[in-house]
Amino acid sequence: MISDDASPDGTFDKIKERLQDYNGSHKVIVNRNPNNLGISHYNKLMALSSGELIVIAHGDDISMPDRVSTIVSAWQESGASLIASNAIHFVDPTVTNLKQAPEPWRMFDSEILPDNSLLSQAMNGRGKNITGATLAWTRDVFDIFGDFDPNRSAVTTDWILPFRAALLNGVHYIDSPLLNVRQHSDQKFRVWIAFSDNEGAQAESFFGNRLMQRHYMLETLGLAAKKRLIRKDVYEKANSLLIQAILLNTGRWSNIRNGLLNQKMRPVWTPIESDQ
Repeated sequence: MISDDASPDGTFDKIKERLQDYNGSHKVIVNRNPNNLGISHYNKLMALSSGELIVIAHGDDISMPDRVSTIVSAWQESGASLIASNAIHFVDPTVTNLKQAPEPWRMFDSEILPDNSLLSQAMNGRGKNITGATLAWTRDVFDIFGDFDPNRSAVTTDWILPFRAALLNGVHYIDSPLLNVRQHSDQKFRVWIAFSDNEGAQAESFFGNRLMQRHYMLETLGLAAKKRLIRKDVYEKANSLLIQAILLNTGRWSNIRNGLLNQKMRPVWTPIESDQ
């Protein structure tokens, strides 16, 4: 499936151009949203797709030839509800105005053992080896918990998706880099969260996002308990850890926000022209 979220450039024309002579064995579904859906684009993709395992591929990244087959094998062996992998990060000089880009680097340190369990995520947030571009998930991650709610998380998916998966059959991590992730100034994280050159302003946005994600996780945990997906004692422990994390991050966010106010600064909310 190839889906364009109302891109303002020539993306959809390039899609049609690449597919006009395709005569392979695969059924190709092409979708173009009339209006930009943002995070709700994921909901549209789930409605249009029919597979049991969904492997996402962002338009600005480059998948390795064996990415899907490796993910499918790991899924079949592990039975996990979400598969994540390592990736290669590279800076694209054509979209960053750099004369010479740095050498590509692995996103995640292979010496750090990942812990993407439910209780670890409740306490620490998403795993240190998780980024949205690498993810694949089973259909029940949406069938059981429903569509993404843009009123709970308007920008990111890589907190709530692994948390949903941890409430089902868990998260499996592949340390092999299966994706080249392109770094550029129009990346969603840089446009919506790390948008300021001011260190304090960037930290305020960063911790604000952490709070939003944890509130969404807390709501999701309650839904899992209501559906009896987890034992009562597990729910109580995860609930306690999430509330502690929310209080801790609220304190950090509050201190940073007040520090900015003390510097005679204030937040200014402005519209963003973005196809994300």
